Amino acid sequence: RFLLLIIILTLLTACDADQESKTGKVSVDLYRLSSSASIIDRYYYSLQESSIAVNSAIEIHSVSVPIRSIVLRSNDGEAPIYKCPGSSNDDCLVELTGDALDNLIDQSALNVPVGTYSEILISTCKDEGGYEALISAEGALLPDGSGPVFYTKSNQHALSEEAPAEPTRVYFSGCTRRYPLTELVSVEEDQTIEVKLYFDIEQIAFFADGRQAEAAKAAYTGGASFPYNASSPPDQPFVAVNYLDIAATIDAGEPYSERYLITANQNGVTQGIVGLYFTSQGDYFGGYTRSYYDSNSSKASNWFVTPLQTFASNGDGTYRLANFGSSEDGLGYFNTREFRKEAANALRFADEKGQSFTYSITPL
Repeated sequence: RFLLLIIILTLLTACDADQESKTGKVSVDLYRLSSSASIIDRYYYSLQESSIAVNSAIEIHSVSVPIRSIVLRSNDGEAPIYKCPGSSNDDCLVELTGDALDNLIDQSALNVPVGTYSEILISTCKDEGGYEALISAEGALLPDGSGPVFYTKSNQHALSEEAPAEPTRVYFSGCTRRYPLTELVSVEEDQTIEVKLYFDIEQIAFFADGRQAEAAKAAYTGGASFPYNASSPPDQPFVAVNYLDIAATIDAGEPYSERYLITANQNGVTQGIVGLYFTSQGDYFGGYTRSYYDSNSSKASNWFVTPLQTFASNGDGTYRLANFGSSEDGLGYFNTREFRKEAANALRFADEKGQSFTYSITPL
């Protein structure tokens, strides 16, 4: 009996090893979606008094972010599908402002163990704990467009009134962003799967006057041109960039996006963009939240800084929507069961602590 048990275990181990040795191929492409209609209306804003010196209505000439690796994850492990051939942050920078729907990643399909994958991970650094993006932009500090025009400058943290705009470094913390796949990726032996990643850069950056207390807090909502920490907040005009969040699909058609302006109230007005991505068949496959500042804004907040983890229909024209919070299993920074694809006011949402506030929706 003991010998028979050994034989059975040996056969099972051999089967497992044979299964693990089976591979398919996965290729990955990265695309920027076409710009949607701008929400910037300077004539409208010029009639309002700016309440916070932070402005998302800036002109971006270029923005690049490092992408070090892309990995598929399953319950059984992880499978790399992209690795930057460079060895440093700057070697792996990807320019994001080129022509829409041009593939930004050049790599042949890689062998991947057969299996079913439920998440995709994008790494922007290795074990450094942070990374640096580059941005060249110009604009005003005030959303109504008043005051001097400022420019990003290379080799300096603060904005300058001296033209032209030059690429400046923006400092981020963290290395990996995790995105759930709404459609599982099943890799089969001797087959090739094409995974497509999409993003947009609408209102991805803003200028802020760090000499004003509330404006300085906006540095928390992305990466700032100052290495930000509690003991040395920016005290000069600076640029900040929201996190670049992507969504993945294996649908072969061209996707489309929907964007909504969220105006939330909590002893002041905090605003954010909700971006939703849909396949050519109309199926939701991912989204993001992004901080946004105009003349209505009076408060900086981290409510809108993470990708979406939930977007699901309630069956009555409303949706459950939640982004990620400070932990993967906790409440998101913005959680609502009343989201809708139309203008709406006096809706309720909860923050990551379960506190309830009101918000409005403006389709863009």
